[in-house]
Amino acid sequence: MIRTIDDAKALARLQQCITRQGLHLTTAQWQRVSCLSADISLPGLGLSPAEFSRLSHDVDIVLHNAAVTSVLRDYSSLRLANLESTKELIRLAAPRSIPFHYVSTIAVGSSSGLPESFVDWHSGLQDGYQQSKWASERMLQKAQQQGLPVSIYRLARMVGDQ
Repeated sequence: MIRTIDDAKALARLQQCITRQGLHLTTAQWQRVSCLSADISLPGLGLSPAEFSRLSHDVDIVLHNAAVTSVLRDYSSLRLANLESTKELIRLAAPRSIPFHYVSTIAVGSSSGLPESFVDWHSGLQDGYQQSKWASERMLQKAQQQGLPVSIYRLARMVGDQ
């Protein structure tokens, strides 16, 4: 799923990003790629119920790397894109226990460090971005306790398409 106005533009955007990074996919690899135009801030990720259902039956992995990363915005303004998108993707993955890989941020850590386990709420979670990523991790912790295979990657820096 890529933020664009239609599926063809989503594929073109992915192809441009891969080329810009100097990567190459074989024909066999490209045959496994399917791009969808989506909006993570909408219910069902902006997909039709039929498309959402199809995905829940067809995908074999969820890699959630989409987020609004502003440290100036408050939690409520980031909640839809950063937390509700996680909720929707859990809803997609849970029925078949599809492995869920979530890209978070090192900023959820506290001054005492960043354990590999889930992090309790602490006073260092001051901006909306940190709070929304922490809340997504907490939601994933609960999903993991119910049997969903979850991996979280806390990156120090992620730079997107400019």
